[in-house]
Amino acid sequence: MPPKNLRSFHDDVNNKEYIILKNLWYAVRDDIDGDIVPNDNNVDVLTNPFSEYAHNIRSLRTSPDDGFVNIDGNLYNLSYEGIRIPKNNDDSTVTSPVFKETFIINTPTGSVSGCAVYPDSGTGDTTTIAMTEWILNGGTGEFQDANFATITYDNDGFRFGYKFSRRIRIMKVVDKEPEPEPES
Repeated sequence: MPPKNLRSFHDDVNNKEYIILKNLWYAVRDDIDGDIVPNDNNVDVLTNPFSEYAHNIRSLRTSPDDGFVNIDGNLYNLSYEGIRIPKNNDDSTVTSPVFKETFIINTPTGSVSGCAVYPDSGTGDTTTIAMTEWILNGGTGEFQDANFATITYDNDGFRFGYKFSRRIRIMKVVDKEPEPEPES
């Protein structure tokens, strides 16, 4: 029986139910006395042509309602691999730059991995769009039924109250039976 705190929403057009398993939080920068600084351990990879390509790991955080504080990064962490792929071939029918990313989330109660490719015409290693959708490849523990995620980005701090904050919504998407037509 699923925990009672799960929420869900329905996509009646596509007959899907999205069951929210967990919201996770992190930030890609910290504001320390007005200075914006990185908060990850990072390895940059040299590419040809040059593009942003990195592997990094950072701690998860509590929710903004709980102060958005770092949780023990040795136990609660998010590891990313991401590359910004520029539009650099006029013969390609892919006409905009994209970010291609993978993540692995580790917690004491389970782990999950996912991937996404999404349009993003920004520069640098920070996503500039509002939300991305992720295919989840597999999970353990509390994430064992997860198959979809969204990440909502708040670079300016207006949505969640913290600059460079992110919410990862881990979900289970299931087919929903269409509602029967009412009999007349």
